[in-house]
Amino acid sequence: MSQSVSPRGKDPKTANIQYATHLPHQIPYSAHYEDSLYHILEYPPRSRDGIFIIPNDSSEQPKQGISVRARDIDPKSLPQVTLQQLPLSVHDPRRIFASPVPGIRLTHPGGYLEGGPGPSPEEQRNWAREFVEREGAVDEKALGLAVQHHMQQNMALAKDRMRVRNDALQQNARIEREIKTLMDQREMEVKIETRMKEDATRRRETREHKRKMPAV
Repeated sequence: MSQSVSPRGKDPKTANIQYATHLPHQIPYSAHYEDSLYHILEYPPRSRDGIFIIPNDSSEQPKQGISVRARDIDPKSLPQVTLQQLPLSVHDPRRIFASPVPGIRLTHPGGYLEGGPGPSPEEQRNWAREFVEREGAVDEKALGLAVQHHMQQNMALAKDRMRVRNDALQQNARIEREIKTLMDQREMEVKIETRMKEDATRRRETREHKRKMPAV
């Protein structure tokens, strides 16, 4: 898949900045997406893929097709993704940016894993402030460790939920197979019972016909 990002226009007033107007729990359920997540979380790739976003204050230089500086991304070049389209398939070609989860790319820098843009900077700041207060992070190092620990916990929780879901799906599939076997067996029994009744009816009709025939 070719990965490219359009450069940002020089006039910041023309930037069509996109932010999500919904929360993650409002995204519709998709069994196909959940199955894909289970496979990725259970069998993750060795490295993250997608275009990496370089913070504006970083001295790292962008590499064509590999990384891009945040301010160089033209918001107007990003795809328009509505809530009704979510969640997008993990193989959707609009997914080009790297995410914290190996194997899953984003459609927008800082966007939701399901696809589409993420929360506004104000919402992100509010979340960050609440996170710092909750974790009691006193400096940048403590904050980094808290974020890493939080991400590891969330990944472990997601994997556990995916395993539970997969076990439930397998159990449901086993039950469905057992029900189908019983239904097929009952269908065969009904056919045999019907055939036996038909044979008994024919024999009875034959005997009655013989009794009614005059003796020779």
